[in-house]
Amino acid sequence: MNKVYNTQKKIANDLANFFKKVHPTITKPHLKLIPYIITAMIEAESVVTIDIVKKLKDDFCLVNPFSTVRRLERFFNNPKFDVYSLYNSIISETILKYKPKEKEIYVTLDHMYCGDKFTILLFSLKIDKERNPFMV
Repeated sequence: MNKVYNTQKKIANDLANFFKKVHPTITKPHLKLIPYIITAMIEAESVVTIDIVKKLKDDFCLVNPFSTVRRLERFFNNPKFDVYSLYNSIISETILKYKPKEKEIYVTLDHMYCGDKFTILLFSLKIDKERNPFMV
């Protein structure tokens, strides 16, 4: 009996294809890492680096977790990667495809740092007067 599941690798590959389509200037190293970070954040329900690393699967299981933490910290602190450009590309693609007719859409991506411990990430979608916030 075959069971079909969306594995982290399958979801990450689909996200990578989507990111490559909407943001063609994204580099290969970023394209290989960002989808895994997103899926791990969702699964961990956290943006703390060590929590993300605990939820990474596939090739990341073969590496020392502390090496992966350092790799993610280097990735997050890389000045060459413009995350806001990626956000804009994703938002533009999403709004173009799913915008309801004659309604105003506002997408807000906000983050703040709480000391050295963690980061609060807020996604908010407002359609006309209805607002739907998502916090991580």
